[in-house]
Amino acid sequence: MTQAQEARRRLRAFFLNRPGTEAQLVFAEGVWHFRSDGFAHWMEASAEEALFAEVAAFSLDARRRELAVRFQDGSRLIARKTRLGPRVRAT
Repeated sequence: MTQAQEARRRLRAFFLNRPGTEAQLVFAEGVWHFRSDGFAHWMEASAEEALFAEVAAFSLDARRRELAVRFQDGSRLIARKTRLGPRVRAT
């Protein structure tokens, strides 16, 4: 199982703010918080710290309403807000 698949399996919810500059991945114990705008680019975790340590990079695409998280093993977790609700997939 890849790191992205493991994160998707443990994930409970995904939230993205309206401007598309902040996102949260919610787990049973806490959240992963991502922010990327013209002034700041950071991420922090209050849950699943061992798995969070494997995050290599992330990007927020406001136009596509999408958060992409790349892990050390090369796998990616893509969370997107759609008209039908949040969609999360591991690649």
